[in-house]
Order: sequence, then structure tokens, then C-alpha cells
Amino acid sequence: MLTNVYIDGTNLYYGALRGTPHKWLDPRRMIELVFPHDEIQVIHYFTSAVRSVPTDPAAPIRQQAYIRALRSMPGVVVHLGIIRGRGSLREKMTDVALATRLVADASQHRFEKGIVVSNDADFVPAIICVRSEFGADVAVLNPAIRRRTQGDLETAATYVRKLRPIHVASSPLPSPLRDEIGLITKPVDW
Repeated sequence: MLTNVYIDGTNLYYGALRGTPHKWLDPRRMIELVFPHDEIQVIHYFTSAVRSVPTDPAAPIRQQAYIRALRSMPGVVVHLGIIRGRGSLREKMTDVALATRLVADASQHRFEKGIVVSNDADFVPAIICVRSEFGADVAVLNPAIRRRTQGDLETAATYVRKLRPIHVASSPLPSPLRDEIGLITKPVDW
């Protein structure tokens, strides 16, 4: 089945990667492990550029290396939102961008199945729209390893799968990678 993937990068990070040694993640490999019978066409990865904070001043440098690594991979498209606020930082425009891309691709019949990698119920209206208006399947891959899938997501999706630690641990990106700028290496503390 021709499949496009829509990854909520922040949800994936906080649900499955934070605090693990598996942040240098190959999203295609991870998806292929969970959905081995699907033909993955495009992976859309949505995230926002992180800011340096006193407790982790190198966070932006690590994230930039990872984004470069993702962009070097065929069939992976990175979409960047923004971080706003002071003290209490908020990610902006990534969820809406993901939902919009999902609906736009379905309206142009760019996939038979979409996979949304998130445990955020904000995607429910877009999933319902894709299924009811365009007749496409939408699976949800819940990356929140320690949390149940949001009930509204379970109801809206064609079906739900749960990301397991083995899927993440078995999906490292190679290091180094190369792009038009040069070598991209996994950050030492990842």
C-alpha cells in the first residue's frame, strides 16, 4: 500500500527518545519495522528549532546536526515551525502544518494510507477529514512508550499501533552521513 508518513517530531522526542541513547533515529527504518508491508513513499518530519537553555546550551547544535542528517535522506522532508515565548516556551505552527499537509496530500491522492506519528488528539479533525472526504486510511503510531493512545485518536484512526523501545533501538541512523555541506556526525552525547 502506498504510504506517506507524518511525524510530530516533538511528540516523538518526548514520547520515545528523551533520556535514551537513541536520538540519532532513522525514521524510515523505524516505520518499516512497525509497518513492514507498506510501501513508504515520503516521510514528512515536523519540528521546531530548539533554543539554547542554561542547562543545555548545545541543544540547538545537536538538533541542527540531526535535521541536516534527516534532510540528507531520500524521501524525507523536514518542516520547521517556530518556538515562541520566554520562560514558558511554546512550539508554534508544527501541528497545523502537519494536519494541513496530511489533508492536502489526501486531497491530491498522493497516498493510499497516511501514518501519523503522534499521540496528540489535535490531529483528530484532520484524520477524520482524510478518512471521510477522501476515503484514505490513516493509521496512528503512538510514540508515547509509557502512555496509552488518546481515546479520540483511537476512534478517528483506521487503526493504531504502539511504538516499542525495540523499534527505536533497532533504528539508528548511520554516522557519519554526507550532504552538500560535508560530513554529518552523530553528536557525541547522543
